[in-house]
Parts: sequence; structure tokens; C-alpha cells
Amino acid sequence: STALWVPGEKRTPADKGAWDFTEIRKANYFFQQVLPKYEAGSIKGDGVMIKHYIGEMYFLRAYQYFNKLVSLGDFPIVTEVLPDETEVLKEESKRQPRNKVARFIIEDLDRAIELMSLTTDNGKNRLTKNVALLFKSRVALYEASYERYHKGSGRVPGDAEWPGAKVHPGYTFDVDAHVKNLLGQAMDAAKAVAENITLAQNTGVLDQ
Repeated sequence: STALWVPGEKRTPADKGAWDFTEIRKANYFFQQVLPKYEAGSIKGDGVMIKHYIGEMYFLRAYQYFNKLVSLGDFPIVTEVLPDETEVLKEESKRQPRNKVARFIIEDLDRAIELMSLTTDNGKNRLTKNVALLFKSRVALYEASYERYHKGSGRVPGDAEWPGAKVHPGYTFDVDAHVKNLLGQAMDAAKAVAENITLAQNTGVLDQ
């Protein structure tokens, strides 16, 4: 999106662009309304599909946050519908270190994987557990690669020139250990899908 510049200070978007929280707010509103009822057992219907629908929303929130991670890196982690109060909004809008954002995304995907079914009545036209597993693998591989190859550049939390130090002074984490953990999660998630999918036999004959 286009932007206005305040020399030496801040970049102010002319429109919402990557900073749009609309879809994240929708997901948080869903959880605020549904989870208490789900935990109380007061939602009527097919229990398997109820779990699946909740899992889908965890997937969708993770998808939105991944887009923010790719576009903006450090980003606020908001998990509830916020009141229209300046001080609360200022506090909750603080950008969190990108490694924490990645961990939050993966936690949402783990919930989605736990709740979603392998198949649904809508067949291939609906999100499934395997989709969540593959997306988890993609998120983990993306962030592991980013942190490994940008370490020390000022773009990874804890770097000497990391801008986030202004908001999180003294923040550090073990980048190498985090990268190793992410790569392990990426491989495990992909393996969980690959081991349960039968590929078509390769006959060596081209389809003319």
C-alpha cells in the first residue's frame, strides 16, 4: 500500500494494508463466543464436526498471522476482542518478536490438527487435518530458514541492530536451538501426511 513518511520517525500507512486486523478480530470473536459454550458442552450437533469447525478457525487465524509474519516480521499477538480504550489498544498493539509470532502460529495449528478431521462430507472442498499439518510444515520451514539466514543482520530478535529492542530491551533467545526445533517440527508434520498418503503408481508411460 502507499504510505506517508514522517522523516526520521515513523512510517504511517495511508490505508490498512498488511496491518488490517479485521480477519484476526473475526477469529477472536468466534473463539470468545464459541469456546465457553464448547467447554460447557452446550453446543448441540455432531460432536466431530463441531470440533472440526473450531479447528478450522484456529487454522484460519494461523493463516492470517502467517501472512503478517511474512509481510511484517515482528507483529502484535492479539487473542481477544479488544475494548475501544486507548491505553489497552496501545499496550496490545506492541509488536512481539517474530520468533514468538511463529510459535503462536504453530500453537494455533497444533490445536487445529488436534480438532480437525481427516475427511469431511465436503470432500476436497474443505480444510482437513492434513492441510493443517502441511501448512504447519510450511510455516516452520519458512521461519527456520528466515532466522538461519538473517541471523546477525538486525532482522532477527536479539540482534544488535534489531529495532524491536526499543520495545523489548535486553530480549534474547537461542536462535540456533529455535531453528533446529522448527526444522524438526516441519519434518514431523510433513512426515505425518506423507506416511498416510498413497501415491499413484509410476508406470513410466506418459499420458498422451
